[in-house]
Amino acid sequence: MIDLAQAAAGNASRIESNFRELIEERSAEDGATIVTFSEWVLEVCRVSINVKLYVVFDLINNGRYLNMYDAAMQYAEVLGTSREEILRSWLRAFFDRRIAFDRAFKDGEELIYGALTAGSGGLREYDPYCLTLSKDFHATAAALAYLPGDSVNICFSAHGEFDEGGTCAMLAPDSHRHMLAACKNWRGAITSAKADWPALMNQKATYFEALFKGVSHLQTLTEFKCCNPSMSE
Repeated sequence: MIDLAQAAAGNASRIESNFRELIEERSAEDGATIVTFSEWVLEVCRVSINVKLYVVFDLINNGRYLNMYDAAMQYAEVLGTSREEILRSWLRAFFDRRIAFDRAFKDGEELIYGALTAGSGGLREYDPYCLTLSKDFHATAAALAYLPGDSVNICFSAHGEFDEGGTCAMLAPDSHRHMLAACKNWRGAITSAKADWPALMNQKATYFEALFKGVSHLQTLTEFKCCNPSMSE
């Protein structure tokens, strides 16, 4: 099984090397912009979770954010059905991939998914309300890593098979999140105004998935924002 923190940490030196090479291969002006973009990601971007309104109410009332498995178990008990049936109804076509991905990790059913975003309601395509975690929440996380996209897409072959080696190679530790973002989104960074950089981090095509464990209580999450930019799904 994959150890999330260990696998991500093992990629740190390679990510840093890729970042340095990227800067060296660009012009002085573009290189400076890429560095500025990476610093902006480090300073401005936060892990956010887009949810439906009832999740916000549950978090406030119970003081705890339930991950997918915990929430499914709670619903199953209330509705008198199985956890699997609840998960299938939620995940639909992505059920097999999500379960395969999570089971590949040590304590995978404890994973919480978010995104590294720059405000503006996070990834609105997923759900209309956005919980933004505090800047230093990583200090209390049991494990935290990032992927350059949606795990149910980028971690599977065209035939739907989980790619363990490829997944491990893509994981980045929290300390190198800004370098990962720069290596993927540098073209957008150098061709757009700084005011438009949030768009690079807040859309499906160019966002970064955050995977973490050990942070679920309201007092641990500390700061969050609830945004309702759109009621559209």
